[in-house]
Amino acid sequence: MPNLWGISTTLVKERKPDFSIFSGMNIELRLDNISWDRMETVKELKKILKRHSINVPAVHEPPGINISSDDEWERVKSIREVEKAILFAHHLKIKRLILHAPERKDSLEEILEFGKEWGVEVVLENTSKGKGKDASYIFSLGLPVCLDTCHANKNLSEWLGHEEKIVHVHVSDTKGGEEEHLLPGEGNIPWKDVIPILAKRERVYIFELMPHPEPCKRMDEIKKVVEKWEREYGLSFF
Repeated sequence: MPNLWGISTTLVKERKPDFSIFSGMNIELRLDNISWDRMETVKELKKILKRHSINVPAVHEPPGINISSDDEWERVKSIREVEKAILFAHHLKIKRLILHAPERKDSLEEILEFGKEWGVEVVLENTSKGKGKDASYIFSLGLPVCLDTCHANKNLSEWLGHEEKIVHVHVSDTKGGEEEHLLPGEGNIPWKDVIPILAKRERVYIFELMPHPEPCKRMDEIKKVVEKWEREYGLSFF
């Protein structure tokens, strides 16, 4: 994919999303607050996305799953949920699914095979705990990576040392916590060091921020960050 910037629907996670506020934009679709496992929803979303000229480069894994569970019932049920999300993506012509890096490779292999069958690329996201926060573990799996800058704030250099494997970025800032997801500039991530490294090749940049009571105002703030990065670091977005 060419350089894209967009916004995760986490911004409106606590309400049924009004997609009209994302008109003409790229979004990463969260499944938290839509009936995503119904074909009626798929048909309705197709119309909404077309009506508002919204491009969806990726969908995030379903909420409440654990594909690494020691409980075999829960593990298999979670895998089936991810597979349904892959079918959801396929029907909406979404080419990428973002998956929290699992600790069980057997679960991952099942999901990868299913994704390949349906033409949906599975991209592994680093997490804030477990093996998913270990850069060497995730890179050893040999798959495309989604770097969550907030989750990685304590060891960003380890991730940026393998920037060629990063195809997708969840952009957010932090003051030291791993789940704050602030607007860049509101925390202490050294963006002047990070962005020039990421700018070396094309990626998808998704601003994944905490839900906000005034999402349109927050989106204007995000646009100002994008304009600054284009101006200062030579990033060019499509």
